Amino acid sequence: MAKKAGFDGVELHSAYGHLPHQFLDCSSHQRTDEWGGSPENRSKFGIEVTKALIDVWGPARVGVKVNPCGGLRDMGMSYSDTIMTYTYFLTQISALKVAYITLIRHVHFLDPLIPGETELKRGTPHQVLALYGPIVKPLPHVLKAHSEKAYRGLAMPNSELGYLNPTPTRLLVNGGLTPREADQLIADGMIDGAVFGSLWLGNPDYQKRLEKGMDVDGKGINQVLDFKTFYGVPGVDPRLGYTDYPTAT
Repeated sequence: MAKKAGFDGVELHSAYGHLPHQFLDCSSHQRTDEWGGSPENRSKFGIEVTKALIDVWGPARVGVKVNPCGGLRDMGMSYSDTIMTYTYFLTQISALKVAYITLIRHVHFLDPLIPGETELKRGTPHQVLALYGPIVKPLPHVLKAHSEKAYRGLAMPNSELGYLNPTPTRLLVNGGLTPREADQLIADGMIDGAVFGSLWLGNPDYQKRLEKGMDVDGKGINQVLDFKTFYGVPGVDPRLGYTDYPTAT
C-alpha cells in the first residue's frame, strides 16, 4: 500500500521497543523455538522482514534503524549479549545491501531509571559507532588500501542484490549529535549522514537555522525539550510547540 501511495521507500524501525527490537532483545524475547534463544535466532525476525521489504521495494529503497543501547520501553541486554546480537544482525542486514542503516547512540534522557532505583538505568550505554560502524561502512584507512568488496568478504551481498543497489549501504547516525560533530564525522569519513530528531521536533525551523549557521554545538536553538508538545497530549494546546516559536530570520 505504501508503494501504491507513492512513497519513495520504507524503513524497518528496529529501535525503541518496537516489534523487531523486541525480537532482538533477550530480556524481552523469551521464546525458545527457532525464533528465540541465540543471537542468530533472535535476529531472524528482523532479517526476514527486511527480505520481505526488499522483495517489494528492492534493496535501494529500504532502510533499517537500530538502537543497540536500548533503554526506552524496557529494552536492554547485558553488554556481551548486546555486542554478539548486533554484530551478527548488522552483518546480515548489511549483506542485504539495503540503502542505509541508522545507528542510534545512547541518549541519556531516553534511558529511564529501573523502577525502584535512583541511579541504575535500563539501557546498556556503549560506543555504538566505534563498535558497529565498520560493519556497515569500512573505516577510511581501510578503504584506501582495499575495495569495499574485498573488505566485506563473506558479508557482501549476492550479485543480484548488488545489481539492484550498486551503491554502498550508507551509514547514518542519530542520537545527541550537534551539527559541528556531525560535520566532522562526515568529513572524517566515519559516517555518510547525520539524523536529527528531538532537536527538529523542538525547533520546527531547525533546517533554516542550520542553513543560516545559527546553531553551533547547540547554541541558538531551543534546548528545553518539552515532550508534551512533540506528538500531542490531551489538555495541551496542539499549537504549542509548532506555531508559537520565533522563526529564524
